[in-house]
Amino acid sequence: MIEKGEITLGIWIRSQNGMVLCNADVIWVDGEKVYAEGEGLRKAFVGEYSSEGEATEVLNQIQEYVIFHERVRLLPSEDWETPKVVFRMPPAGGISGSRRSALDSIY
Repeated sequence: MIEKGEITLGIWIRSQNGMVLCNADVIWVDGEKVYAEGEGLRKAFVGEYSSEGEATEVLNQIQEYVIFHERVRLLPSEDWETPKVVFRMPPAGGISGSRRSALDSIY
């Protein structure tokens, strides 16, 4: 769990079923399921996929979003589109066969 006083980069995630909106500091894959954790939040289930590989691909999309958001924050430019705030977990089967941009899943 996050220690008091630690600096963390949270990301807002909306669960696959739309019923959970959480600010996560840690996101991980456990089999076909994806969980998130943050300050005051423990092991929130945010999505389930047909395989561990598909769940890992979603984790890769979240990583791409975090990297993009940090670039915009650290190196602002008029050419950058301001990133949206919430990453919505894509539906199961919604990413297989093609590499979607992480930004396709942002509100």
